[in-house]
Order: sequence, then structure tokens, then C-alpha cells
Amino acid sequence: MIHSMTGFGRGETARGDIRVSVEIRTVNNRFLDIQPRLSRPLTAREDAIRDQIRTKIHRGTVNISVNLNAENGQDGWSVDLSLAERYVELLNQLRRVLNVKDEITLSHLVPLSEKFLVYQEPEASGARVWGAVRIALRVALQSVIKMRREEGRALAQDMRSRIQLMARWLNKIEQLTQKTSQERYQKLEQRIKKLTEGVNLDPNRLYQEVALLAERSDISEECVRLKSHLRLFLDTFKEKGPVGKRLNFILQEMNREVTTLSVKAGDAAVSHLAIGLKEEIEKIREQVQNVE
Repeated sequence: MIHSMTGFGRGETARGDIRVSVEIRTVNNRFLDIQPRLSRPLTAREDAIRDQIRTKIHRGTVNISVNLNAENGQDGWSVDLSLAERYVELLNQLRRVLNVKDEITLSHLVPLSEKFLVYQEPEASGARVWGAVRIALRVALQSVIKMRREEGRALAQDMRSRIQLMARWLNKIEQLTQKTSQERYQKLEQRIKKLTEGVNLDPNRLYQEVALLAERSDISEECVRLKSHLRLFLDTFKEKGPVGKRLNFILQEMNREVTTLSVKAGDAAVSHLAIGLKEEIEKIREQVQNVE
């Protein structure tokens, strides 16, 4: 079952007075790009969070947000008051030197908050927090994967209907080719006889040349290969793991065969059907860009 690369998932859990919420949003990308936004206490766990995501998601841009809240307010954060007071003193000194009339307010200290805000968490509490984060992350991953799977099912249904349409058009092309091949052979024979009228030619050689020209316009091999690509495309839906790149490669091969048969056919009806095939390939290609 194919998966979409677009999805959203959320997970929440609590352990004691610690509450954790995790949100994951995923969008298209040729590769796996994990972009975490973590609460400051969790920065040391970034690699572990990335590893847990990699076990479930293989392609796409993954935006993940992890937030911590302590219900009793004791979340490990504190203010270094002496350092904050020192900043205020320095700002007042600067204000006097520059003859600035405005008073120093809290808004002037906010940009400097990282300097005097301190996070200290006991090791036991840290393990408790990480345990809660892992649970919330697992729930969020299950949610986003479920959404990606459901969207993948819709993508597969749309692409399957288009492949079936292409198969019907290909059958029409084969019918047209079988009907006109003998006519084409006869027309070539008559044209060559007319051009070489009065010239003494070996009949066997003449028939060989006519057969060679007819063979060059034969598209049976292209039709056989295209049918094979259509079957392979649908069979790929059943494979496990990421298949988006493989599907895109198969579409390239389909487009190559359609281009060749369109050029070789030399028939207006076949050319019109070939245009339709190319249009469907392009529509499927747009869908494949969102397949993991």
C-alpha cells in the first residue's frame, strides 16, 4: 500500500505533573528532511527523536514540534536574578551615557532572556520527561502515518483508474495497427511500383524493401513494452516501503514508448490516442510527486 507524503498527527501524554504535546506535519520532498522545533530541555534528545521518526517515515519534509508543560509550575526553569539585575544596571549606565530619557522596561530584557534564564532538571525527572515524550511522539507518528496511508489509498485509486484508461486506449491502438498494417503494406508496394515503372527490378528484392519499410512503422514491440510497464506500475502499489521514485522511473519509460510509437505509427488516429496517453502520464506524474 502506497503512502502519501502529506499528513498531520498529534500526540499528548502526561506523567505526574509533566504534560507533553507533539505535533508532526509532513509535506513533499525528494528526500527525508526532519525539522524539529523542541523545548529547550529537549535539545539534547534531538538525535533520539530523529531516529524514532526515521523508523516510520522515509521521504518528505517532517516538521515536528515538542512542547513541555509542568502543571505545578516547577518545570525546571529559574531566573538568575543577580545576572538580570546586572543587565539592568548596564542598560541604565548606557542610557545615562547616551542621554536617553526612556526608562528601562521588561521589554528591553526579553531579547537577553537566554542569558539569565536557567534550566536545571534532576536526572530522574529528565528520564520521566523523556519517557512521556517518547509516548507522545509514538502517538503522533501513528496519527500522521494513518493520514498518509489514507491519502495514499486515494492517490492509488486515482492512478489505477488512469492506468486502466491507458490500457483501453492501448488496445484501441493495437486494433488500429492490425487493421491498417496490410493496407500500409499494399500502399507501399503500389507506390514503389509506380516510382519504378519501366525499370527492370527483381520482384523478390522489391518485396524485401517493401517489407523493410513496413517493419520500420510497426509499433507492436512498443505496445508490448508499454503493456508491461502498465502492469509493473500497478504491481508496485503492492510493494512494502517507499515506492515513489520507482513509480516515477516507470512513468519515464512509459513516456519513452508512447513517444516512439507515435512517431513510428504514421497514422492520425494512433497519434491522437498517443497524445491522450501522454496527457494521462503527466497527470499520474503529478500524483506520484506526493507518493512516499
